[in-house]
Amino acid sequence: MTSLVKLTDQLLVFNNQLNMRYVDLNVYYPTQASYKFPDGTIIGKCARSVWLEKMEVPGAAFDARTFRIFDFGNIFELHEIDNYKKLGIYVADHVKFGFPFANELVISGEVDTIVKVDGKLVGVEMKTSYGNSFMHQHITGYKRRRNAVQPHTVNPLQSAPKAEHLLQAGIYLYFFQNIANKKYGINLDEFRFIYMARDMLIAAEYVLTLEKVGNMHRINVSKLYSTYDESEYEEVIMLKDIFIEPVLDRFAEIHNYVKANVVPPADYDFSAKENGKSEDWQCEYCKYKHLCEVIGKGEVNGKDVYDIAEQLGGV
Repeated sequence: MTSLVKLTDQLLVFNNQLNMRYVDLNVYYPTQASYKFPDGTIIGKCARSVWLEKMEVPGAAFDARTFRIFDFGNIFELHEIDNYKKLGIYVADHVKFGFPFANELVISGEVDTIVKVDGKLVGVEMKTSYGNSFMHQHITGYKRRRNAVQPHTVNPLQSAPKAEHLLQAGIYLYFFQNIANKKYGINLDEFRFIYMARDMLIAAEYVLTLEKVGNMHRINVSKLYSTYDESEYEEVIMLKDIFIEPVLDRFAEIHNYVKANVVPPADYDFSAKENGKSEDWQCEYCKYKHLCEVIGKGEVNGKDVYDIAEQLGGV
């Protein structure tokens, strides 16, 4: 007897393999962004994993469960876009853009949705997940819990968007404010995050803007609340200073490693384990974690890494 679940799992894996992102050594994506604070703490995508992706080093393949998670996110996104159309605020969706930086490099991105609210254009990014950690960190806040981990916030007990999402949308805003506005006359200076805890069906909404500080652009975030009497108010989210220009500089640093064919050091400590799992979620869900455990934390000659990865069999 043929299993329908197995058939759809196979279809998901096959379709997503066909739609894998085309690799161009000079092109970087907002989802690959990272930021280093003055104390050395890093948030966002590990520079080493970006290098390995760009050089097409084989890693562990995503399973059908991962693709189903992606699918649920896409379904929510399409549902909300349909609602925006019904409300008459829809402008566009899946808006692609690109802009050059650091001479030879290009940032290429895609905005989920653009709507028109209160007479102005607003970008919208929709994110879904589940579980207590997601609920506490990004929907309700930890309240009285003291061991929260949100390295990009001043108050880790306060709910906030994920660090990688802030960097992603910050790059989007940087493009619209500094390039699209001047070149095309498009005025878009605000992004919204819609976070949905799909197991609890509870949502949180954040407002992201950029503030010009000297010659750099700092990310500012507030949380938008709607009360039962239909009034609204904003709560400022206390973030550490995160500027967009150093994010672009990090891409340029990674590109220097690409040109030198040297694997950069690991940004996160994959060796720290708890109950057999990596303490840092970045490492636990990275397809290259087993490769890192073999090659170590420091710089590695790129000529050797591909062969090691193939010997590991992508596991």
